[in-house]
Amino acid sequence: MDSRYLYLAAVTFLVSAAFLFIPGASQPGSETEVVFRTSSDSVSIQAEVANTTGQIRRGLMDRDSLPRDEGMIFVFDREGDRAFWMKNTSIALDIIFLDSEGRIVGIRQADPEPGTSEENLTLYTSPQPAKYVIEVNQGFSRKHGIQPGDEVSAPGYPPGI
Repeated sequence: MDSRYLYLAAVTFLVSAAFLFIPGASQPGSETEVVFRTSSDSVSIQAEVANTTGQIRRGLMDRDSLPRDEGMIFVFDREGDRAFWMKNTSIALDIIFLDSEGRIVGIRQADPEPGTSEENLTLYTSPQPAKYVIEVNQGFSRKHGIQPGDEVSAPGYPPGI
């Protein structure tokens, strides 16, 4: 085998392997700390990252529970109108919509709708374009005083988040 190909293969492997160990770099299926900053305090959760089409589509479907201080952060390529539903989701959720700067633009409380056909499921939409969406147990936002205008940050998601 030509030494150029071996060199290229080695460099590709090293770059790929190094990316796995960069602090804050998100990999599909990884987790990250998410920090909510309110006017009076801050609170953090551990969030599963959904940043591939498959992960975003699946979300929290078919799960029976969500630990108290955990959630899921959905990362989209760009800001846009977002709509979520509770298909096959049995956990009551707060759905928190964030703009590209990590500012909360809306919060929706979503209830499970078991046995509801897809065409009749409630759509929970962002009131403004959103780049990120966070799902946590319903009541988390109210309990911690989280509201539109508050800022959120998470390692590896520039600029604001």
